[in-house]
Amino acid sequence: LTPIGACLAQRAQDVLHHLDRTRHDIALLRDGLGGRVVLGSVTAANAMLVPRALGLLRQRAPQLSIALEEDTADRLLPGVLDGRLDAAVVRMWQPLAHQGLAQRVLMEEPMVIVVGARHPLARRRRLAWAEAMAFPWIVPRAGSPAHGALEALLARHGCSVPPGAVESISLALNLALLTQQPFIGLLPRDFARQCVNEGRLAVLPLDTANLLAEIRAFWPEDTPHPARDALLDCLAQAAAGQSAA
Repeated sequence: LTPIGACLAQRAQDVLHHLDRTRHDIALLRDGLGGRVVLGSVTAANAMLVPRALGLLRQRAPQLSIALEEDTADRLLPGVLDGRLDAAVVRMWQPLAHQGLAQRVLMEEPMVIVVGARHPLARRRRLAWAEAMAFPWIVPRAGSPAHGALEALLARHGCSVPPGAVESISLALNLALLTQQPFIGLLPRDFARQCVNEGRLAVLPLDTANLLAEIRAFWPEDTPHPARDALLDCLAQAAAGQSAA
């Protein structure tokens, strides 16, 4: 395409997106909670919070279709701003404000440092940070807020991400590496406890200082969307239930 053609193509995509959203909104008004909503989420929220919220939403609006996108916060929030995502659930390291986005705190749940149940460090009751640096780590993608938070935590203890780290946001891959190889990784506290009870993992006695504890939802300001609002309500309800458990 010529530059003019590319500009027209982009504008046409925007028009089609808004027409598609209008069709979904009309369906919501006509049939109740139906249509489609697109939710972006970080991996650490997909372990327990998002599945619980979707279970509640399924009971409330069984005709509503959900599309899920998993990524890091630095990529999800722009997707909400440009309309690609209806909402996003992210973990916070530092307070963050985005013009055009509304937000709410869902819950607080710190990340913990874990290893496989057969890892050499699994039974240690005391552990120095330097000892953990002798093993390979699974870390968030470089450049993401989660990676920056981990680097800051390690720096406070005179450490840095050791060579040979694997950058991954895949929960399934991370669990496989932790249970099959001598890796050290990060998991949400409640999900880690579940894996410990199942005999798959062990939580290392390292204080993470509430690393990435705050989980927030972001969505466009002043944009009516009944299906999205129903999803946000279910996220808040699931978060309240998880916090009380």
